[in-house]
Amino acid sequence: MKAIAYISVLVLAITSCTRIIDLDLADQTNTRLVVNGSVMHYVNNPDSGYQEIILSRSRSYFDDVDNDYSVSGAVVKVKNVDTDEEILFQESVDNSGLYFTNALKGIVGNTYELSIEATLDNELQTFQAVDEIPFEAPAVDSIVLEPVTDFLGDNGDRTPYVITINSLNNLSNHEFFKFEVYLGNKLIINEHENPNFFFSLVDDAFFGDSIREFPVTDRLINEKEEDNIKPPFDIEVRMQSINQKAYNYWRKLYVNSISGTDTPQTEVRGTVNNLTHDKRYALGTFMCGSESSRRDIITEFPTE
Repeated sequence: MKAIAYISVLVLAITSCTRIIDLDLADQTNTRLVVNGSVMHYVNNPDSGYQEIILSRSRSYFDDVDNDYSVSGAVVKVKNVDTDEEILFQESVDNSGLYFTNALKGIVGNTYELSIEATLDNELQTFQAVDEIPFEAPAVDSIVLEPVTDFLGDNGDRTPYVITINSLNNLSNHEFFKFEVYLGNKLIINEHENPNFFFSLVDDAFFGDSIREFPVTDRLINEKEEDNIKPPFDIEVRMQSINQKAYNYWRKLYVNSISGTDTPQTEVRGTVNNLTHDKRYALGTFMCGSESSRRDIITEFPTE
């Protein structure tokens, strides 16, 4: 709202001076690269070498949001700094902007360096990011639907349930976790319409020795009519052990998403640097971590 007030003052000033100033919001220069990528160690499938990097570009203010902003023709590589092995990612022919490999196994404790060469604004630019897989993610011991007894459904005749997990924490490590929860094969979007807000992020110092019955989403199952969920159905929880840098990045996104203002409350700098133009760092993040997962079939809703 402050920005609107400043523009109003500017308009008055322009009118009184009878001088016209054009503000070119449509054809903005300095396009940013947007990176969404990771190198994961899969606890449940340690032989998997599948990794992916998704590239897109930022858009001008008045650009059509339905346009394709994916970045094609880029050169994407990831090097295991510890072994000096470098893998060239291939570009998908089916999904624009998706670069992937099946030949890079994530190793706990190893450091990985992402390098990207992409053309933005008719200029070849180089990007780089470095991250480490900190710890092996602990196993998800169980997935539980917990009835919320102090809340009635929309019609007062349906009991909502929250998805919780049981997972033993490692006392010797200070770990950070990120969660993804799937109902069937669909990623659950939380009430804030963001799958990466607080309930999906954990600093384990908050929980002490163990994580017990921790809610991994605030979306109440069977709360809304459009859910229309009836057993049996699958619930999958993916628990990712990440480092503090990645945790802080997602937390800043959360702070901005709940600020309630048009102006970001804190800078959310991506973790990918632009080696060609330092101030045009990429948006998004490159994250390394370890992922454990569990999928359970819910055959009936638990009673209170």
